[in-house]
Amino acid sequence: MRLVFSLCEKQFNGGVGRDQDLKKLLSAVFECLPNSGLWKRILLLVPVVAPCLCGASPAPQITSSLKVYSYPIHVDLAFRELDANVSVTGFDISDLNVSNATVSDFNGSGHSYGFKLTPVSDPANITVSIAAGAAIGAGDASLAMSETLEYRFSHDTRSTSLVGWWKLDEGTGLSALNSGSAGAARNLNLLDESAFVSEGKFGGAVEISPNNANSRMEVTGTELDIGAESSLMAWFKDLYPTGSWRTLFRGNQGDHQIIIEDVSSSLGIFHQTNGGFRDSGANLATGSFSSVWRHVAAV
Repeated sequence: MRLVFSLCEKQFNGGVGRDQDLKKLLSAVFECLPNSGLWKRILLLVPVVAPCLCGASPAPQITSSLKVYSYPIHVDLAFRELDANVSVTGFDISDLNVSNATVSDFNGSGHSYGFKLTPVSDPANITVSIAAGAAIGAGDASLAMSETLEYRFSHDTRSTSLVGWWKLDEGTGLSALNSGSAGAARNLNLLDESAFVSEGKFGGAVEISPNNANSRMEVTGTELDIGAESSLMAWFKDLYPTGSWRTLFRGNQGDHQIIIEDVSSSLGIFHQTNGGFRDSGANLATGSFSSVWRHVAAV
């Protein structure tokens, strides 16, 4: 045992990490030991006890989440040795090797560092690696590190920020619950052959009958106060052909409507008491919107 740990101390007091070449060391020690079962059993214990007796090098660790859903991604990194923080020197942004993202706002000192990552795609598997010897802590060179962050943007719908939010997941019946802040007093009523279907973009949907010009969904109480400024959004597909007006939203009286013209594919608004149809310059051709879900928003 004295021979083993004497060699261990000699090996690890140099400029390299203390436990980096332990396997090579044990092979050399094995050649010097008597060929007895006792020595072999002692030698088998060395990989377990030697790192603790000989010390360990500071290791960089990402302490923030490896699964992220928004960007820029804030990454926290610490240098630790045997579960304790270790201050290091010589570590900077040039020591970060990153794939599938760009690095910015590098900061920190001592044992704690941070930086931001901007993904190059969504989703993205972002690899962050640091080479061995990138920093020095307590006289020892740091170990190597490589971690992969899984990035995928999360669409966070905040119901309290929405006056009206109808998920259309009911499946049956003639009323769609309002999950927005206006609450159940502004549920939607399905009228004139409109009906729930299961094949929606996110769960269920409502099908507006092509055989009934009055088929629609209508807010309970016939109105929803959206204020002077608002955003209106929806997913849709299977756009009906020309021959009738195709309305996405409309007001109770002379308010603006988001609508596609009856004799063309022109998307615009219609004000019943102030100018009629106004073309937005965009076209929604029936053939291009027949089988794929599309998102439309008006501000």
